Amino acid sequence: PLATFCLVSKLTHSPRYVEDAVNTFKALGAYVIVSSQTPDDPFLVGFGAPRFVGYAQVAASDTGVTYVDHFDYVIAEYNILGNATVSTLYPVDHTHTNVQGADIVAQTFVRAVLCDSVNPLRPFIKNSTVVPSESTATGALLPLTRF
Repeated sequence: PLATFCLVSKLTHSPRYVEDAVNTFKALGAYVIVSSQTPDDPFLVGFGAPRFVGYAQVAASDTGVTYVDHFDYVIAEYNILGNATVSTLYPVDHTHTNVQGADIVAQTFVRAVLCDSVNPLRPFIKNSTVVPSESTATGALLPLTRF
């Protein structure tokens, strides 16, 4: 049926649904930040970014809002931690982390925000235990894009 085709097309081939949401919230006066999805266990499924990471980046660019590449920040952290440690963060499957994994993923988001001097969330972060390293603060290791 046509409705099913349109729904599938909209959800899998375009960032349009994200752009629609961003524009709706912007029209209501919200400061919108688009973040990419976080990775599954890359040592099991690979390190390549799924298409939805690119969709999030395009949606942020097209709507003029801040983009946080949460995927790349988590991947960089996982590379530092290594396979043995990362595998313990996914005790049930390659998608869902345990509490320690969730904490690491959350800290990478905060780190990404702290590394972006114009991110609208940055002034509101009071957690002094999540401080970007020198390389992340300069963007040398973990680039963050603002459109």
